[in-house]
Amino acid sequence: MPSERVLSPDAAYRPWAEWAVRIGLAPHSLGLDAAAVALCWQALLARHAGLALGLAERVVLPLTVWIIYAADRLLDTRGWRSEPSAARHRLLWSHRTAAVATLCAAALADLLLTAAAVPRAVWPQGLALAAAVLAYLAAVHLTAFRRGVAKAALVAALFTAGVFLAPWSAAGSRTGLLHGPAVAFFLLCLSNLLIIDAWERPEAVEPAFARVWVPLVPALLAACCAGFAQPWPRSIAISAALMLVLYGTGRRIALDARRALVDAALLAPLLFLLG
Repeated sequence: MPSERVLSPDAAYRPWAEWAVRIGLAPHSLGLDAAAVALCWQALLARHAGLALGLAERVVLPLTVWIIYAADRLLDTRGWRSEPSAARHRLLWSHRTAAVATLCAAALADLLLTAAAVPRAVWPQGLALAAAVLAYLAAVHLTAFRRGVAKAALVAALFTAGVFLAPWSAAGSRTGLLHGPAVAFFLLCLSNLLIIDAWERPEAVEPAFARVWVPLVPALLAACCAGFAQPWPRSIAISAALMLVLYGTGRRIALDARRALVDAALLAPLLFLLG
């Protein structure tokens, strides 16, 4: 049976409030926020390094990211009989048949677009990255490799590799320009994941030292990048600072909202791409 959801007395008189929250969390619940983050940072990186990326590379990246995130969340919920408490699982779990059908259609479209339009120079690295992602999914869903710094670092590395894959190939002999941005972006993604991991632990079992070292990386990133005028380091600094603010709120905001907001903090490149 679905798990019972307890509403506050105030919410009981305002049923629209729960629907408003669900609508606000919909991009997060569907994994669209991760796809948008990847697309924004890839576009900013291309502008930062003066790289020409085709439409296919710009479409394949967010589509692939969504496929991976949706597959991961569907695998998380396999065998579950009651409604998940987390928003990122609840929507896909509630519409599993439609989600699986959409996922298969998206995967087929992704493969066809990659084969037809993505430059062949990207394929070897892309296949290697795909193999690494499959190995990660197998490790997470078939073993006890579920939580902690090692998992967060691996996810951050895979996400960074995906964002940098096409730009790295397009850079040719200028790949040295991407080393610094890649390290900064990896640390930003790692900060995001460590903050979420800390929030998902019960407060009673959260190690005391984690409250110090979890915000340390975004604090250093914000401090180191704030003095640069270029859009890339400024976006890193803005995203890191926003995550610090959210982490500083503690647990006063609902967990689903905190997850969505800390992911939305990674959309800082929009300030420069749309400006």
